[in-house]
Amino acid sequence: PTSGTVVTNNFPNLFWTSGSCSSTRFDWYELTLAADTSFTTRITNDTSYIGRYVPAAGLPSGATSWRVRAVSAAGDVSRWSVSATLT
Repeated sequence: PTSGTVVTNNFPNLFWTSGSCSSTRFDWYELTLAADTSFTTRITNDTSYIGRYVPAAGLPSGATSWRVRAVSAAGDVSRWSVSATLT
């Protein structure tokens, strides 16, 4: 969902598309969800092997920011995506 999306449940379906600007083959995605836009109050860090994520535990009430980056088995890491905030 785009930034500012209002969610009606605590299990939002987060999705993204992979970039194609790198010759590196990435194997999974790392996600960070936080209660603030600077990601200092983290709710969870998790991984996904597909371009979609639904939190296993419901998100707390209030705004939640999220971001994602790609990771390779060799240890290469992409930049973090632009973050989005759900309310």
